[in-house]
Amino acid sequence: ALTPGWAIDVEVLEESTGRPLPGVRVAAGGAHARTDDDGRATLPRLTEERVRVEVRAEGYGLRELLVSRMGADRRAIRVELSE
Repeated sequence: ALTPGWAIDVEVLEESTGRPLPGVRVAAGGAHARTDDDGRATLPRLTEERVRVEVRAEGYGLRELLVSRMGADRRAIRVELSE
């Protein structure tokens, strides 16, 4: 049987101010999205048990983190970017 995919909810904030960052590109396991006005995006239908999440924003460079499913259908992560 195919295991159903899982999802990562990503919240991207500016480190110095704590403000949400819109329009940030987030990608993992073939899924990609851009954050909305609240700095949030969802990467759906992931199949690997562990994925590398790439967070890329103009002027902030690239941040990468490994996220493991750990048996969950959804995981939530918060990423703070500094210039």
